Amino acid sequence: MGECETTSLLERVAPVCPANGADYSAPTLIGRNLASFIKSGVHHLLEEMKGTSEFSKQDLAMRDFQMEDYDQVIEMWCTCGLPFRPNGRDSRERINEELGRPTALFLVAEFQGEIVGTLFGTTDGRKGWINRLAVRPELRRKGVAKMMIESMEARFEALGLEVFSCLIEDHSDSSMRLFEKIGYKDDPGVRYYSKRSKDGS
Repeated sequence: MGECETTSLLERVAPVCPANGADYSAPTLIGRNLASFIKSGVHHLLEEMKGTSEFSKQDLAMRDFQMEDYDQVIEMWCTCGLPFRPNGRDSRERINEELGRPTALFLVAEFQGEIVGTLFGTTDGRKGWINRLAVRPELRRKGVAKMMIESMEARFEALGLEVFSCLIEDHSDSSMRLFEKIGYKDDPGVRYYSKRSKDGS
């Protein structure tokens, strides 16, 4: 869960990650229609949020991710500097498959119809795992991430889960501070290992 880069979306033209199978956070060009939509949408959001220190629950709509959101979500991940594997786990096909599993709880946060945050939750039957937490750089530090986490925790609790976990990259100090502030504890005695299948990514 990396901290989003701080370059304003208004200074760029619809960033996406190149579809060559590697991890990228650098932006490239996407379709002009989507670029115009996103650019004008974020400008509107910034105007609406001037002078406001924090969102309220009435400002944001939390809803399930739909495949129609895919392009906007991928654009936002890349704007935020999140690694993106377009030919692997983050492909349209793989995410669509994952949505059909009961272990997937994918959320987006909307402000006036615009996606401003994402959180992909999963469960192994014992713990709830928080992944892919991202908020548009222009709208950070306004309580969006906290409300998304709380919304996901409520979903975990509804499934009978009592332990919520997340993995944070060791350079993401702001993410660590956020989770510590809302009650998550660091476990220095745990190290993370992973193994991928031949076609896994």
